[in-house]
Amino acid sequence: MAKKYKQNLHCRPTAIGVIPWLWLPIVILTYSLCAISADKTAIDPVAVTTTTNPQIILLDIDYLSSLKETPTQKKEAFEEIITHTPKAKPKPVPKPIKPQAHTIDVAIIIDDLGYNKKQGLAAINLPGQLTFAVIPHSPNAKYLAIAAHKKQKELILHAPMSNIHNYPIGESGLTDTMSEADFNNALSDALASVPHISGVNNHMGSLLTQKRRPMEWTMKALKDRGLYFVDSRTTSHSVAWQTAQQFNVASLKRDVFLDHQRDTAFMDEQFERLISIAKRKGYAIAIAHPYPETIEYLEKNISRLKEHGITLKTASDVVNYHSPNKQQQAKM
Repeated sequence: MAKKYKQNLHCRPTAIGVIPWLWLPIVILTYSLCAISADKTAIDPVAVTTTTNPQIILLDIDYLSSLKETPTQKKEAFEEIITHTPKAKPKPVPKPIKPQAHTIDVAIIIDDLGYNKKQGLAAINLPGQLTFAVIPHSPNAKYLAIAAHKKQKELILHAPMSNIHNYPIGESGLTDTMSEADFNNALSDALASVPHISGVNNHMGSLLTQKRRPMEWTMKALKDRGLYFVDSRTTSHSVAWQTAQQFNVASLKRDVFLDHQRDTAFMDEQFERLISIAKRKGYAIAIAHPYPETIEYLEKNISRLKEHGITLKTASDVVNYHSPNKQQQAKM
């Protein structure tokens, strides 16, 4: 009986005996596949991006730990593996360009152009970037304006304005007795009479430039046309410059009358004053006239500006750079 029982135990397999043997090929196959996947991931770190298996990530960490790098370098390399995005190389930072110091600027305006043709042409032939203020409707206004433009000289309107001495101001003159409409028509006519203008300064005007309302009309017209304004300062009570600033018109004031007296000693004194003011403020504006004495003086002395480190520029260059309202805008 015992013998028969042993025989039955070896020859009649039970469910408990059969199941382990049936699962063995599946277990071997699964183990092989896992080993292949693990080997591939260890060789190709990019495989991490195609799976969320923590074992594979651990394999990559082991791979990183085998590299001879600092902890920071390992971390950066691991981040590249996870995102599959190569770390961009930092762009070289350009060296800052040191801004050049602005030059000391001087503008010289030759007033009253338009009457004496010979003296007007002599003034236009002076060297350097002089600016010429032309009186509207004067006999040679257009001729001299065109001649100056051909010489690449800057032109402005020398706008006649009423004065405290009751001197006649001529055609298109502006007065404080005009209505706004008449004032605007006269100013528009004056502006249209001189070609190639970039700005305006006042001819006489010791009365009108003291009046707020006419100056507001003036600056509105200049603002609409994109013109600058130089206050000739024929009176210390002028409100022209302040009004121009309020209307956002580029504007400066005259610093020196170069030839109020037509002799060399006086002009030399004023020229030295011009240089001194320019060095102190960084710029200065002088007004002169096409007198024979003035033309002769400027021919001999314009070069002295360069000796003092001063650059002769057009009035528009000086005004547009140094006008307080324009400098404020440039800082915004």
